[in-house]
Parts: sequence; C-alpha cells; structure tokens
Amino acid sequence: MDPSETDELITSEFPVDDPVSAKQLKVYLDITRVSGWNEIGPIQMVGEDGKKHWVSGSSDSSRFAD
Repeated sequence: MDPSETDELITSEFPVDDPVSAKQLKVYLDITRVSGWNEIGPIQMVGEDGKKHWVSGSSDSSRFAD
C-alpha cells in the first residue's frame, strides 16, 4: 500500500557499522517517490549503548510554500 494512503506511522532504520560522532544530521527526501504531503517527524538516534538521543532543533532548506 502506498504510504500516502494511510495514517500509519512509518519508521526507517539506518544501521551504521563504524562508530560515528556527529553534531549535525542532514536528511534528503526523494519527494518523487510518494505523492502528497512529504514531511519528516521527530528524528531519534540510538547510540551503541542503546541510549536514545532526540534531535533538539531543526531547520528546513525548502518548504512547500517556497
């Protein structure tokens, strides 16, 4: 089923093999793959020790209104 046809929460995981230390994260959306309103909800990163870290701030480089 096309994700745009449901209100179901969709999650994605991107495991990383090597240790990563980051202060910023950039996410790209391929808006041609899903019709309708494309948006990202809260982003959480999980450390090697299982500790969860939520994104504390965000900005957008483009918006539907632009």
